[in-house]
Amino acid sequence: MVDLTKTPAEVIPPTGTVKRSELITLLEEHGAGIDAARVAPVTVTSAGLTITAAHLGAHLVFGDVAAVALPEASSVGNGFRFVLEATAGSVTLTPFGSELINGAATVVVATSETAELVCTGSGWRAVIIRGLGTLGTAATKNAGTSAGDLVEVQSGGALPALDGRALTNIGGLPLIQRKTLATDTASLDFAVIPGTRFEDFELVLRYVKPTVDGTTLNLQVSTDSGATWEDGASDYQYFRRVWYNLGSTSEAGGTVAAVPIAVAVGGAAAEGGVCGAIRLFKPAGSQKTLIKFDLFLQDDSGDLRSYLGGAMHVPGGGVNAVRIVPVSGLLAAGSEAELRGLLKY
Repeated sequence: MVDLTKTPAEVIPPTGTVKRSELITLLEEHGAGIDAARVAPVTVTSAGLTITAAHLGAHLVFGDVAAVALPEASSVGNGFRFVLEATAGSVTLTPFGSELINGAATVVVATSETAELVCTGSGWRAVIIRGLGTLGTAATKNAGTSAGDLVEVQSGGALPALDGRALTNIGGLPLIQRKTLATDTASLDFAVIPGTRFEDFELVLRYVKPTVDGTTLNLQVSTDSGATWEDGASDYQYFRRVWYNLGSTSEAGGTVAAVPIAVAVGGAAAEGGVCGAIRLFKPAGSQKTLIKFDLFLQDDSGDLRSYLGGAMHVPGGGVNAVRIVPVSGLLAAGSEAELRGLLKY
């Protein structure tokens, strides 16, 4: 006699056999639930959430940076699974209590990556697939026209030349997060530095511009995801060299509470702001984080400057956030930056 108050997983033994008649009865009784799990809908969201038993078989698409909390493994059982995609910002997965995902306390699914999460009954396994990015508009016979155009194979079996300018996130460092300031803002913060999957990080600045003409842009890091920023009088050592428009140079350095990565930055309407890259080497490690910057800008006279330098976070250990902040005023709307990471292998 089969107990219909129990699910098939509870009745069917992990090894051995079950009577065909009992299996048919179970499937008839629980068929709706089985079908519901098989055809769980795709859900698009931009907010973090807590996974529950109702997410069995779900396909979750995240359109922004988000945090996802996993349930206690024993509450959903061995074999519980769901899929998530990170389309426009990294998604941080955190298990219940001291449980682990692939042996780690957290796992980050970067932009353009898809992950399938499977419960083991006492923890979680995650299979992460790195995406190809956005392929943009295809070309028809070597002419990029409208989205959805097909590429015609030439008579010799070769593909024609394609315009690759629309390709994004192909090779190089995977994108973790991109920010464009919608309004004038006090600082440009990246509080998502997932050290469990990435080793080094590159912060790319595009026309980051202050509202006050001639001010300095500083860099600071955090060890508590941006709740506080390292600003002690001797928290950083730095050096930099600047080349001016007419070919002259100067140097500076010292021990400071924030790293002055660019000085006399132009903030007038005709001046573009700061462009370039900042590299952080193994910030999540226990050693002192080393930083390299290579930046270009228009100064408050409208002339070109180039800044090249390095810095060290003196206290060291566990850096997980970085920000750019002006000494005076705000950062202007339209300032853009993106954080990319070098994957661990």
